[in-house]
Amino acid sequence: MITALTKIKYLYISSDNTTFYGKTPLKKIGLREANQNFSFYMKSVKHGEKVLITDRGKPIAAIVPLTEASSLQGKLAKLEDEGLISLAKKQGSLPDFKPLNIPAVSLSRGIVEERKES
Repeated sequence: MITALTKIKYLYISSDNTTFYGKTPLKKIGLREANQNFSFYMKSVKHGEKVLITDRGKPIAAIVPLTEASSLQGKLAKLEDEGLISLAKKQGSLPDFKPLNIPAVSLSRGIVEERKES
């Protein structure tokens, strides 16, 4: 079960105490650790990791990598991280669409018949 944690947008905590930004788990570090090893964590963010900075256990900031705004894959990845879409699990095209042929009365004829019954 994932529940809202704080007012930071798209930040969630699961029942096993794992913190997520959208659907991606975060590495949690304290404020002092972030200060002392800032360049190390910036390198990990540059390589795609997401870092949550806490102050006495309370989340204060999430550092996430910027996606390439001009690429379609970057935009889709951002939307997926924010929980707004789910990307397809399988590659390829969709199966052919075959509409159902359901015999029916026209809408206007149905309305006229219903009015006559009332």
